[in-house]
Amino acid sequence: MSPSPVVFVDGANGFVGTAIVLEAIKQGYKVKAAVVSSPHDPSSTGSSCRSQRRQESADAFAAKYPELVSHVEWVFVTDLTDQKAVNAAVQGADYLIHVASPFTFSFKDAEKDILIPARENTLVALRAAAQNPQIKHVVITSSFAAICDVLKGYWPEKTYSEKDWNPATWDEAVKSDNGAFVYCASKEFAEQTAWDFIEKEKPGFSLTTLCPPMVFGPPQQPFTSLNKLNESVDELWQLFSGKAKEITFTGFPGWVDVRDLAYLHVAALTNPKAKNQRYLVTGGFYSFDQAVVIAREAFPEQAARMTPSTGKPADKHYELDASKTVADFGIKWTPFNKTIVDTAGVLFKAEAQLAAA
Repeated sequence: MSPSPVVFVDGANGFVGTAIVLEAIKQGYKVKAAVVSSPHDPSSTGSSCRSQRRQESADAFAAKYPELVSHVEWVFVTDLTDQKAVNAAVQGADYLIHVASPFTFSFKDAEKDILIPARENTLVALRAAAQNPQIKHVVITSSFAAICDVLKGYWPEKTYSEKDWNPATWDEAVKSDNGAFVYCASKEFAEQTAWDFIEKEKPGFSLTTLCPPMVFGPPQQPFTSLNKLNESVDELWQLFSGKAKEITFTGFPGWVDVRDLAYLHVAALTNPKAKNQRYLVTGGFYSFDQAVVIAREAFPEQAARMTPSTGKPADKHYELDASKTVADFGIKWTPFNKTIVDTAGVLFKAEAQLAAA
């Protein structure tokens, strides 16, 4: 029997990263799971701290998924712009999935804090893949942010597809103090950098980029506090727990379930139709008002605490054409109702367990 193929996944202990790790194992892969921490983070200083961080991630995963321990090798990369470190981490992999990228709307310097790191993280991952001839295919988690014109807002007359690109320029992003604009621009520049690399360097691997809008779904990563959820799930938890006093504005009405997104990352590794292709990945539209009503009906015992909502849909908005994704992968999107019920169920269960601990 031939050994299982190995896929390297960076950001593997995060919301999307963990979902990809679990899906890769499900599809028969061994995983090199990279834990990433900024070199400017005091908690990551020194080899003993790095080793501890790696071990903590491995131990947490083992505690939650003991039956999967033998399928995962945990590695630590202090900085995704450290070419030598990433080259070493990628050794032995047959495929690479690049997930980790700066996500924040707050920064002191747009260029230094967001734009350059997003671009360099991507370049370093691609160079590492190019220097490891065993790697056959790379998948990059891009974003709908790399597709949309954020300044046009809901733009009801527009239908977006993978053919569209965010029109923001580097100079505009550098000068902007709009956190959402800068973040969206960073995703555009990072993905453009990847396609430029493929065109100019002509590496031995092929590339797929996936562009999801809001990503929801049950958090599968180990977590020890409901204050440490990823951004999109935390927005839901603020509403389900009633911490939010009013309904959050639905800034990006498109969404996808994290499990569907993970499936596409792994399926793209060997799907010949996905070679050097870009995809818009979306299961449909939603509003936070609708999410609360779904959760309230599914968990009536929790309903009184939830943020008041009428279930109003998002205002009239753009359309999203993901027909290419459906055609090439044959995917059937997870319904929003299931995504919300599954997510709320995990969060309420976690709350009870953490309170009892």
